[in-house]
Amino acid sequence: MLWHPARKRPQRSQVIGLFHGLSRLVLLISIGWALLVLARVLAEEAAMGANEIHSATGAVPLQNPFEAQRQSLELQRAQLLHDVRTGRIDLREPSVREKLQKLDEALLRLQPLIERNPANVPTEVQAPNARQKASTVQTSEHLHRGHELGEPLPIECLTPDRTSWEPMPCRDRQEPVVVRFGVDTAFHCSWLLDTDAVYALVRDAVAMQRSIHCRVPLDNERTAGHLRFFAPVTITLWGIAEGSHLHVNTHVNFVFHAHRGYILGAAAYSVRDHFQVVQPGGVLNLHGKVHWFDGHAFVPYVHEPFRMPPAVAQRLAGVALALWSVTLGLSVGVFTLLYQRVLKVRLIRRFDPSFKIE
Repeated sequence: MLWHPARKRPQRSQVIGLFHGLSRLVLLISIGWALLVLARVLAEEAAMGANEIHSATGAVPLQNPFEAQRQSLELQRAQLLHDVRTGRIDLREPSVREKLQKLDEALLRLQPLIERNPANVPTEVQAPNARQKASTVQTSEHLHRGHELGEPLPIECLTPDRTSWEPMPCRDRQEPVVVRFGVDTAFHCSWLLDTDAVYALVRDAVAMQRSIHCRVPLDNERTAGHLRFFAPVTITLWGIAEGSHLHVNTHVNFVFHAHRGYILGAAAYSVRDHFQVVQPGGVLNLHGKVHWFDGHAFVPYVHEPFRMPPAVAQRLAGVALALWSVTLGLSVGVFTLLYQRVLKVRLIRRFDPSFKIE
């Protein structure tokens, strides 16, 4: 029997409270189940990664003061770059740039000490049956070292006489222009046109008779014998060349395509903005934006350490779909039960007060 005439009808507040209580119970069960599944997935991925590393190298960690100090500095640097990537801090702030520069300098000073230390031993001792395989893997990785997030990206330009490649002839507030890998930032360049050859290059570029050819390295490997490859970057200037001076557009944007630490392509183009009058011996002030894309499409760049592995992403998508299905099913069940027990009776009684359920 669902309803009895002698039984007191439940108050509206009681019905609403019952519905809210059931909804909260369903939500808590769903959240708890999702957290358990997520923790299990992450634990499995971590265990698989540890097993792969151990089986591939057979490594046993050893204590080394210099190596431990290097690892500590690299950990601080990685955390700093992670905070930059997530937006917690801004790399353009002087204090952040100074801290990153000090970490880089400390790592550079520490490297010779590690190499010259007679007591220095590798941080890992490889098992005899895995030495050859691990050596092959390390050699392959050594020859293809990608760029790290936030590290300076060298940009070289062809000299006006086309004889050599030199760093970009720009200064940013009396300092060399620095473009950091994978970090969107502003671009400022003060180009001194101090020689006739440099002024002629800019004049011909504005007249679209010559191009300013530059390049960036695809990877960051600088060991002896490693053949480096470069991606071309042609800088275009927009303006008007007159007899004794130039009218040059001052806005230039840089666009980089990268994937997993490797450069795929780059471009620099002029965008209409303000025009500056430049004469021989003057300073051309350029500004713009530097933006990074991931892969061949126009999507924001995501560095590999912060990229979710495809297997984990697929499992999390399955967890989210299962969680949504369970929540939908429980919600439909609760609403159906509430409708059958309370709402349906109330609707019928509103039109027929004499209705009774036996």
